[in-house]
Amino acid sequence: TVRNHVSNIFMKLHVADRAQAIVLAREAGLGTD
Repeated sequence: TVRNHVSNIFMKLHVADRAQAIVLAREAGLGTD
């Protein structure tokens, strides 16, 4: 399921939830114009 897929991504990124994943992505330069 999508939820399982997202959980697996979070585990690979070592983040607990969506908010932390967004912070990581911003720090990596993703999602910025």
